[in-house]
Amino acid sequence: MVEMAFAKMHTLKIPKGEAAIKQGEEGNSYYIITEGSAEVYSIGLYDDEPQKIAELTEGDAFGCEALISGSTRSETVVMMEDSVLSVLD
Repeated sequence: MVEMAFAKMHTLKIPKGEAAIKQGEEGNSYYIITEGSAEVYSIGLYDDEPQKIAELTEGDAFGCEALISGSTRSETVVMMEDSVLSVLD
């Protein structure tokens, strides 16, 4: 089963400073960082500006919460350097 999931993944290159996902968007993909790093931001109920909540590096994954819950993305993930992601739609 895991092998099937990896076989269905495709590669996505995202430049430094660009968001891979944005808070509030529909969640339709799961991402694994294969090269690069990212920062994770979220706007909470009482926040006026996005707050940095995590840093991600090679091997880290994101995007599953919205897939599991069926709700919109709860965070924005911005690449800290030119990065390559493996994506499962």
